[in-house]
Amino acid sequence: MSSQIPKGNYPTRNPGGYYSNQGEMLHPRGIGHDSPSMKKPKKEKGKSSLITLIKEKELPLTPYEKQRISKLPQNSLIFADNISFKYKNSEKINLDRLTLNVNHGDFHGLIGNNGAGKSTLIKILCGVNTDYDGYLFINKDNPKRVSYLRKEMSYIPDTAIFPKYVSCKKYLYNSAILTRDDRLNIKDEIDKWARNMEIESIMNKNPNNLSAGQQKKILIIKAIVERSKILILDEPAANLDIESRNKLFEILKYLNKTQGVTIIISSHILDEIKHYLNSASIIKEGVCKYSGPANTTNLIKLYEQYK
Repeated sequence: MSSQIPKGNYPTRNPGGYYSNQGEMLHPRGIGHDSPSMKKPKKEKGKSSLITLIKEKELPLTPYEKQRISKLPQNSLIFADNISFKYKNSEKINLDRLTLNVNHGDFHGLIGNNGAGKSTLIKILCGVNTDYDGYLFINKDNPKRVSYLRKEMSYIPDTAIFPKYVSCKKYLYNSAILTRDDRLNIKDEIDKWARNMEIESIMNKNPNNLSAGQQKKILIIKAIVERSKILILDEPAANLDIESRNKLFEILKYLNKTQGVTIIISSHILDEIKHYLNSASIIKEGVCKYSGPANTTNLIKLYEQYK
């Protein structure tokens, strides 16, 4: 029996968003298979809409979840509760009963050596890895139960894939109109942030042809015009020179301080992020050794203690 897939316009997913095989944008957020659908289903007579059916099938919180949520920190945004995970056909346990907390408005660092489990955790936060043990709470609810909890979350990976035949400006505009109820001033916002990030000259280019630093700036603008409230970055300083790194972190600091965006950033290099964090989780071999407030002084001591 042939295993060849019939030809068709099948959507593909990547960190930059959902696209057809012709490069047409289907949905701008690429943060998990529970991301909302691009188009609202047509409601037929006598049939409930897909959204209604999803809500009808939402499972109630378990007694344990209700009890755990009642005891979460008052300002908790993301809480991982004894999460364990390992990939199929692998003997290695990537996360081992990991527990950590991120509050609203935090600039939070996931700190640990390469292979500590930071990227695996990020994929769980973003909804890519869902087959885990334990509990994850976002805004004091379970994202397995209520998928729209990730609506205001954006993920910026180490490397990203963009559509082939779309300019940066068009890519950003399409992302915004598919996630926002209002379309006012979108182009002005894109132009404003392009000026602020000093990338006006590249806005008519295809993002695949840009440097790693320029691509990250495009993805940050994408998160801004989508009105994201949570920004997750996996080793964002990788492949960047010192000047580009400093500019990137200053942009993130600005978003955190002036726009109230919660920043979650992973790194195995403490020196590059220690001046920006106000909280951190130190991860070693899949276990969270510390999660809580952080400043330059105590973070260095904690890192030396648990590294």
